[in-house]
Amino acid sequence: MTNEERRDFYMNRNIKVLPLYYAFTWHIMFVITISTLFYTNQKGLSLSEIITLDSYLMLFAAIMCIPISNMFEKVHALTCSRIANLGFMAFLLTCIFGNSYAWFVLAQFFLAFAYATQMVKNNTILLDSLRLVSRDKDYQRVYGGGVSMYYIAEAIGSIVITYIYSWQPYLAYYISLGVVVLITLYSFLIKDPQKFEPSNVNLDPTAKESENLLTQENTGKNVKENKKQKAKKRTGQRPDSYLKILLTPMFLTMIIYLFFFRGVVAIDASAFKTYLNILTDESVIPVVVIGYLFAGVRLCTFVSTKYQFKFNLKFGVRSLILFNILLILSFVVNGVAYMIAPTSIVTLVIISISTFVQCSLRMPNQIFCNNYMQVCLKRKNLERAYAIRTTVEFLSYSVMSAVFAGLLEVTGNDYG
Repeated sequence: MTNEERRDFYMNRNIKVLPLYYAFTWHIMFVITISTLFYTNQKGLSLSEIITLDSYLMLFAAIMCIPISNMFEKVHALTCSRIANLGFMAFLLTCIFGNSYAWFVLAQFFLAFAYATQMVKNNTILLDSLRLVSRDKDYQRVYGGGVSMYYIAEAIGSIVITYIYSWQPYLAYYISLGVVVLITLYSFLIKDPQKFEPSNVNLDPTAKESENLLTQENTGKNVKENKKQKAKKRTGQRPDSYLKILLTPMFLTMIIYLFFFRGVVAIDASAFKTYLNILTDESVIPVVVIGYLFAGVRLCTFVSTKYQFKFNLKFGVRSLILFNILLILSFVVNGVAYMIAPTSIVTLVIISISTFVQCSLRMPNQIFCNNYMQVCLKRKNLERAYAIRTTVEFLSYSVMSAVFAGLLEVTGNDYG
């Protein structure tokens, strides 16, 4: 098998394997559904303290993104992804054995490290694999496939894990820990794309011999000129500064949009989780209902993700306008419903339907922005751009979560 055939074989295998890897990369999906219940009932935290933990998580992640991007700039993306898995393990173990608020803040630090590392690095594994076999245009389809698989798994997991939690609360965290270990082992089926870059591998068997002959024939002057050309080429491959990337007009516009989008989504998501927890505490609904509602949310997200490519292809940039109109309507409906009759089953149905619509729009919006970045920015700047974008999104989430936690503290952790 020639080097070109090896490269094509492994990169095409990467493209097949990566969707499943991405689907289970967010390892804590099995505990998201019951995390609020776990913290309140098993660890004795108040709702405002739990929301504050979310704020710590996003603040830590926002602070880490750019330093991690710099620290791991020369480390292969696949290696970084495996390092991030260690962060997930540390988070889960700290949640299981932690017995004070300080321990849970530390757990958020580990989770933030894992999130930041993966969000900055994970995308480049797929992008490089596609690029090396000239399949760049397949990004939305392949990435969307991985996200769709994630939401199917989480929909099923949301239902199962609530039954498990009712039987044995800690078992959910042990199951998630097992998923981390399995998916880390699975990652060894993936080949690092950077090892197949033309600069790292000799794709032409005769190239090395020709290069040696040419070197022998070159004069000292020619060798010097070649070195200058190589140095110039290396300089051209270096990423631009963070400030220069940020001030790119199209990218800056997208960053401002994502800051406000992410912030509003953060408040609504926190409100929904808190609302369900209150209904459970007041025995309005059993714990398993939360599992079914989260499953419905994930299935709606799955369907929208599966068909997002056709939607974005048809409407183009106008997709964002449609997303935002519908999202604003859903936020208004939820806000009014929370105020009018917070503990009514009718209110729960209205809020659930509105949330289903809202969640159907989030991931298509996210994938649209990913593709927008890929088109508008140079490949050498993508990792730094993702670091900036992730910092802004996490910072927005942190600020809004802190505001919401403060409101809960003022109102006595209730909607009434």
